Amino acid sequence: MSRKLWYAGSTCVDDCWIVVSNGVTGPFSGANPSGRNPISVEVWKLDLEHLDEGWSTSGLHPHRVLKPALAGCKGKVYIFGGALYEPELREEHQKFTEMKGYRSWHNGYIRQKYTYQLDLATGE
Repeated sequence: MSRKLWYAGSTCVDDCWIVVSNGVTGPFSGANPSGRNPISVEVWKLDLEHLDEGWSTSGLHPHRVLKPALAGCKGKVYIFGGALYEPELREEHQKFTEMKGYRSWHNGYIRQKYTYQLDLATGE
């Protein structure tokens, strides 16, 4: 792959191995030019019948979610749940955790209940 990943999820769809890149290290890609949110939107594909072609980006997830569940069937990837990361909320959380006796559950992550379908043939 072109960069190191963290919290990546993977599944097989037909004869392809799919990786949803949740976090990136190094420079931010064109999919995230602002650098505001380090969670990537890239969906990577490795065709197991053509390993010599290597990994390619097969589409972009419409949301920056961390640790979603994945499933694949008939040329489509299904991405379930995960969490959005909002840096501003994390900064607020850190202020409160520094206060003695205060404990907050919020750490900048907003859990999601949505399912997204990505067609590997069209990238949509």
